[in-house]
Amino acid sequence: MNIAICEDDAFMAETLKEYVKEFLDSKELLHTIEWFDTAAKFYKSTETFDLIFLDYELPDSNGMEIAKNLRKTNNKSTIIFTTSFSEYVFQSFEVNTFRYLVKPVTREDVETTMTALINNFEQYAKVDIPTEGGETVFASLPEIMYIESNGRYTTVRLNSTSYVSTKALTTFQSEINSFKFYRTHRTFLVNMKYIAEIHGSTIILTNGEKVSISRRNLSTFNHAYFNYLKYSDL
Repeated sequence: MNIAICEDDAFMAETLKEYVKEFLDSKELLHTIEWFDTAAKFYKSTETFDLIFLDYELPDSNGMEIAKNLRKTNNKSTIIFTTSFSEYVFQSFEVNTFRYLVKPVTREDVETTMTALINNFEQYAKVDIPTEGGETVFASLPEIMYIESNGRYTTVRLNSTSYVSTKALTTFQSEINSFKFYRTHRTFLVNMKYIAEIHGSTIILTNGEKVSISRRNLSTFNHAYFNYLKYSDL
């Protein structure tokens, strides 16, 4: 996830960066964060950002104008406005804003907002599955139960069917990049949505299948599953 913070207050920018990084690190989600203290610097960037925290009042531009210019060429970036003035909240939705944060932004504000953003994204995100037969099918993240490595191939188990794929498990893992999926074993990537029971180092899925957790991953899995239960429905 590529993230931009457009904020002229250095302390506020650093605080926001710290909260966002802390949250994404805890979910083991890959990300980059860039800070811009003026609109001019932001416009000069050649990066395409997945998420933009946009201060409503920058020294050389109005945040709404930046957002309108951005929407002329980019409708995919998620915009979250930050400001000290709550009266701008209704204007912000003219440019398809995801959320609006009133300063001073707290750790809880960021945690709640980022959780909602990730859950919203993953509801519609799809992953391509190149099959051994040469065709490519697409599956949404919520319908993937697990992905299992079998030598040169992987088995992608969906809640209604399964596919044998030529794509490596590590590639699937990096593309999915979701805190709801956990690598329980070197051969298994599991969607924690489908966990029915946990008995020691054995997971029982909702369809009755069993998945093992390697001994070295057991403690980190417990932490990951706790985070999943805490944040997945926010």
